[in-house]
Amino acid sequence: MSIAPDNIFPKERLIEYFANERRKDRIDLMQSGAREFANWLEDLFSEGVSALLRSNKFGLDSIAVRMVDTQNGSIARKLRLLAGELEKDNWDESGGLLLLFELYTLAKALLKADSLPILMKAETLSLCGMSWRKKDLEWVIPVNDQWKCLHHTLDWIENLRLNTCWMLGRKSGFYAQLNFYSFRYEPFSHNINQGDCWEGDLIYYPSPTPLLAYPSEVFYKIPESKFAKSTIPAANLMTPIDEVSKSNPLRQEWPLLVPVYKINTDALTLHPSFSVEKKTRIRKYLKAGKMDCSLFLFGLWTTGGFKALSLLKNGTTIDLNDLLN
Repeated sequence: MSIAPDNIFPKERLIEYFANERRKDRIDLMQSGAREFANWLEDLFSEGVSALLRSNKFGLDSIAVRMVDTQNGSIARKLRLLAGELEKDNWDESGGLLLLFELYTLAKALLKADSLPILMKAETLSLCGMSWRKKDLEWVIPVNDQWKCLHHTLDWIENLRLNTCWMLGRKSGFYAQLNFYSFRYEPFSHNINQGDCWEGDLIYYPSPTPLLAYPSEVFYKIPESKFAKSTIPAANLMTPIDEVSKSNPLRQEWPLLVPVYKINTDALTLHPSFSVEKKTRIRKYLKAGKMDCSLFLFGLWTTGGFKALSLLKNGTTIDLNDLLN
C-alpha cells in the first residue's frame, strides 16, 4: 500500500493551529459531547440490541441533536442515518452495531485528543466534525502528479450529493480519496468519472496516514493516452493493512490494489453488504482472471471485509458492477 508521507505536514504549524484559544474552546465543547455520547453508548451496550430497537429513531435523533449542539457534526450525521435504517424491516443489525462501536472508539479517542500525537489529534477532530478551511492548509506541501480515477461512487447524504473518487498517482504511486459535494442536483466543482485522468496538485488533509485530499486550483483533465501506462508497483501496493493501520486505528477503510493472480479467492472475505449471489460471481470471475498477470483488483479493505470495486488492466478500469450485471 502506498500512502503519502506525513512529512508533507509541518508539525510546528499544526501545533500552532491547535494552540489558538477559540479552537481550544471548541475542542472542550466537542469533548463534553463525546463524554455524554460515550456514557449513552455504554448504557446501551449493557442492555443489548433490544435496547437499541427500543430507543428507536427518536432516541437516536435526540442524541444526534446533542452532538450537533456540541459541534460533533460527523457523529450526528451517522446517528441520523442509523436512525433511518432502524425503521426498516431488514435493517443490518451487525452493521449497525459495528457502526456504534466505531463511533464509541472515536468518542473515546476524542476525550484523549490532547495526549495524542499531533497528526492523530487532527485526524480525530476531523472525523468528529471539525472541518478544515482551505486557507488553514496553505502550509501543506502539495503532491503533484498525474492521477487516475480507479473508482468513483455517487451517493446522497441527506440533501447533499456526494461523488467519492479514489485516485492513484502515476509517478508517486500514492492513493488519494477526493470527496466532492453538491446541493441536490447542482454541478460538482470537478466532474471526475471512473477511468478519467487528471493532472495537478492534490492537498492532503492532516492525518498520520494521508488519504483524504482536495484538488488545488490548478487541476485539469488530461487524455488517457497522456497517462503513461507505467508498471504498477505491486510490491508497495500489497503492504499488509495491519502494518499501515497501526499508525491510524480510527480509519475504517483502506484502499488496496492487488494482482488478481495473487488472490486466494476461496479465503477472500467479501464485505457483508454484498449479496451471496454477488460474492459467488466475484469469486468465479477472479478465479477465471488468475491466468491474466496484467489484471489488478481495486477495492477497500474494511473491518467487515473486502469491498471489491473495480478491475484495472493495462491502464483501463472496469467497474465490477458493470461487469457482473
